[in-house]
Amino acid sequence: MKRHSRRTFLVGGAAAAFAAPAVHGQATTTISLLGYIGDFKDIYIRTVIEPFQRANPRITVEYKDGGNSVQMIGLLRAQRSDPQIDVAIVDASITLAANREGVFDPIPPAEVPAVNDLYPQARDMFQGFGPAFTFDHYTILYDKRRIPSMTSLRELWDQRYRDQIAIAGPPNVQAFALTLIVNHMEGADYRQTIDPAIAKLRELAPNVQTFEPSPSGMDLLLSGGVNIATGWNALTTSGPSVRAQTVKILTCAPSC
Repeated sequence: MKRHSRRTFLVGGAAAAFAAPAVHGQATTTISLLGYIGDFKDIYIRTVIEPFQRANPRITVEYKDGGNSVQMIGLLRAQRSDPQIDVAIVDASITLAANREGVFDPIPPAEVPAVNDLYPQARDMFQGFGPAFTFDHYTILYDKRRIPSMTSLRELWDQRYRDQIAIAGPPNVQAFALTLIVNHMEGADYRQTIDPAIAKLRELAPNVQTFEPSPSGMDLLLSGGVNIATGWNALTTSGPSVRAQTVKILTCAPSC
């Protein structure tokens, strides 16, 4: 059994470009993949890992629960002298510092030619390191059994929703997406200032039950812990049928 020695990363959601070593002859290879927990893991294994392993029977992918991106980067830093992870799936917002620190290795296109088939935005912004593999919409999820309808992001500030909202706060990339969306809602250009968004989000705080939903906002919503949560479209539109009975989605791209 051969373990790949290069550590790389993928950024975003469910991958089409999977970074893995080539296998020659009768050798077998095990790839240790560190990724998000919860629904993401189930969907990723079903739609990416299992088809990948059927197409490459001599490669075994071991999916490791990594928690959130900050936890994963911390683990990888701790393992720097003795890496146990080959590939990590982490948020784009925190990879730049990790790249500069040498936590990850670049991906030479000659080793993974599929990288050249990706959109330039996915490939070029990371300067040779692991590419992004989803462009996703920020969504607001609400329990339609308790909230008949939501049509605007501004409704989150309604006092009726005090202590009813689960929002992922920094350093989760969702927090940065929400900041830019709120900034746009307030008529500001993020290239000049995000002060209007910061002030508006401060006003939202009394309505937020948690800024660190665990394992996810969707899980809290389905369990009845909150009535409103946030998430990415790729995950909120898939999964158990109970969601269709419970959850409605308001999509923000770039504002709502």
